[in-house]
Amino acid sequence: MNLVVIIGLVLAALACVLTGAMAGQLQSSDPAGNGLAQAYYVYTLTLTWILVAVLLVLVFVRAPAVSPPVPLAWTTIGVGMALLFLLALAGQFISLRWLFDPANRGAWRSALCIAAAVVPLAFVVFAAWRGVGLPMQGSLAIGGCAAVIGVGSLLPFGAKVFTAVNAADPDVITVSGIPYPALLLNGSRSVRVIRYAEDLEKERANASEPSNELLLVDASGATYTLNDGPNDPVTFTRSAEPLAFDSLRARLLRIPSLDPDPLKDAEIRKLVGMQRDVTALSFVLPR
Repeated sequence: MNLVVIIGLVLAALACVLTGAMAGQLQSSDPAGNGLAQAYYVYTLTLTWILVAVLLVLVFVRAPAVSPPVPLAWTTIGVGMALLFLLALAGQFISLRWLFDPANRGAWRSALCIAAAVVPLAFVVFAAWRGVGLPMQGSLAIGGCAAVIGVGSLLPFGAKVFTAVNAADPDVITVSGIPYPALLLNGSRSVRVIRYAEDLEKERANASEPSNELLLVDASGATYTLNDGPNDPVTFTRSAEPLAFDSLRARLLRIPSLDPDPLKDAEIRKLVGMQRDVTALSFVLPR
């Protein structure tokens, strides 16, 4: 029986670490990549909490390897852990919607990513203490783990409330919220293809153009103006009306040079006139 518990402890601990690592990568790609990452995160998170639940059942149905700290009884401790488990699940449910929103960034996101690993890991530590006699004081095993679980489980509620109170303008978009591929136009002088959020951040870090001369057109045709300076977080304000594709194509064709080679420039212009959406243009225009 000890071997089963030990295997369960190892698997659950690895799942906790994996969950925390995946939580930090939910907004690191384009929308399609982020959606796939979110799906995998849900599967991993579900597996983690199933492992934690099975582990707690295993250690509570067998004789404890340690004695509970006075004046607590195992029944009281079991009820307390069951309530904490329900609180942790509620917190994880709240954090899912918060983490999946690309507008939510900063310290709250970092805290929730850490909590995604630490909260279930606290249950694993408690199970290791009760099930196999992990050498640590009973007060620390119970009180410490309960404190970590309680604080970590309440963080998503705090993030939700804080975000609601300080809700940003819905038309102000971060680089992670833009549908890619996109086109970054510098007036009527040049255009650059942007395929990923990281490309746009690098572009702005190395650019010298005034912000008010830049126009971003996303994959759906929505347009954005740049809000930031080169050293600030990159954000864009979405325009009320999308740019008609014919207008975009005409604007591209007004750019003096799409390629330094006149033959390639003529070929690109011919291909631009044949395209029907921004995604197709992104494969025609030079990056």
